[in-house]
Amino acid sequence: MYKTSVAIFLGAILLSVAPARAKSSLLTHTASITIAGTGSDVTGSGTGGACGSVQTSNPWVDRCSADTGCTCIQFMPAKVSKGQTVTDFFVTVDSNLNPAVGSTVGGGPTPSCGALYAAFNVTTSSKSEAANLLGVVCKTVTGISKTNPSGNNVGNSLGGGWGLDETVSSPNSSGWGTFTGKTVKASNSFSVTVTGLVTQ
Repeated sequence: MYKTSVAIFLGAILLSVAPARAKSSLLTHTASITIAGTGSDVTGSGTGGACGSVQTSNPWVDRCSADTGCTCIQFMPAKVSKGQTVTDFFVTVDSNLNPAVGSTVGGGPTPSCGALYAAFNVTTSSKSEAANLLGVVCKTVTGISKTNPSGNNVGNSLGGGWGLDETVSSPNSSGWGTFTGKTVKASNSFSVTVTGLVTQ
């Protein structure tokens, strides 16, 4: 599985639609945002190579199902929609948790997926929020043919769910939703879009 450009994004929060609670001081809105940039492997200080306290104070990414087999990736966002700022973006990929059980058949592509844990902070002029991501990353293969039965690994596809860490968001916020994304091996780049609901 291609590690260096594994990317993920969990989305930042933009309150943009009519409130779902007309009689409450709390307002619930839909959220949608896209982030893009590059990523690189870093030496994980957590269990099994996961991102740990050296990389980030968020314990969400300090997870690995074994003593080895995890990778820590740091995201460097270059472009964030809606004018928000994303910082402290770290991802742990656990290759031990591969749902494709078995070996390559007949010279075809090697099945490769893994669990993904990520965390980041997003800020604007009026709020600061922390988001956690839980998902899966799977290798993307193209160019499969009789002369190239294993194909070419061109990156990864990403998907899963996200939620806000209410304990460190200011003002107090809750939120959750889903995300999709991809990485491109040739450029070490990523793009992820997140959607969901936020109450603040």
